[in-house]
Amino acid sequence: MKSKISATTSLYAFIASPAHHSKSPAMHNCAFKELNIDSVYLAFDIKSEVLEAAVKGLKALKVKGANVSMPHKQTIIPYLDNISTVSRLCNAVNTIKLEDDKYYGTITDGVGFIKSLEEQNWSIKNNKITMVGAGGAATAIMVQMAMDGAKEIVIYNRSQRPEFIEIINNTIEETNCKITFKSLSDLNALKQDMHDSYLFINTTGVGMEPMLDRSVVPDESYFVPSLKVADIIYQPAVTKMLQMAKNKGCEIMNGELMLLYQGAESFKIWTGQDMPINKVKEVLGIEVKE
Repeated sequence: MKSKISATTSLYAFIASPAHHSKSPAMHNCAFKELNIDSVYLAFDIKSEVLEAAVKGLKALKVKGANVSMPHKQTIIPYLDNISTVSRLCNAVNTIKLEDDKYYGTITDGVGFIKSLEEQNWSIKNNKITMVGAGGAATAIMVQMAMDGAKEIVIYNRSQRPEFIEIINNTIEETNCKITFKSLSDLNALKQDMHDSYLFINTTGVGMEPMLDRSVVPDESYFVPSLKVADIIYQPAVTKMLQMAKNKGCEIMNGELMLLYQGAESFKIWTGQDMPINKVKEVLGIEVKE
């Protein structure tokens, strides 16, 4: 089994800021080694002001693929040669592949999130979901849930996002899901929607560095035991919000499984092969279910 970097080793990358927390290198490097693929995956902390130069540099070096995370999922699009239909609908990219010296972008967050719910035996079909955030991951998750049969989705955000409203309207036209956009400043409405929902999701960065002591939900009164609660953050494993939900008896899930399954989708796009999920789970410290 090949494990040493050589002159023929292909490079894949993780692009974000911050990037040091990422578990993607461990995940993909494990898969490359397990499947005897001569490739290596590295993380790069890329600031917004040098994103265009970074993409040009990656292309010049013929980096074969990359994952893109906050804050670049939307701002990277103008620097790519083509994007998928789902990325156009979501206005976000989290996966890049080099094809014929051009960078093609798509997004696997929505599929990864749905697969993580399935592993928890949580079903969004015909259910109401409340979520916070209107970024790239939020958009992908919202679109995928609507396509997969969610009855109603209520999205809360701090600011108005005209482009997000347009995406909502396009999604409503394509699905039977009722989707509503509300202001996060309306805390009474947020509490009522959370109490009426099957699932609550935080898709923002609130709860990770440098906001470890913060939560998008003010206090534990917003949670009821019947509510399932997901946070797409995976570092820390239990955010302040998840701890409050746990204290109220809710089933909780962090972003580890979403990371795993969106990464597995990216891996398949790059290599055409299935990621060895159980082996990667061992590396990530995720319980392997029989």
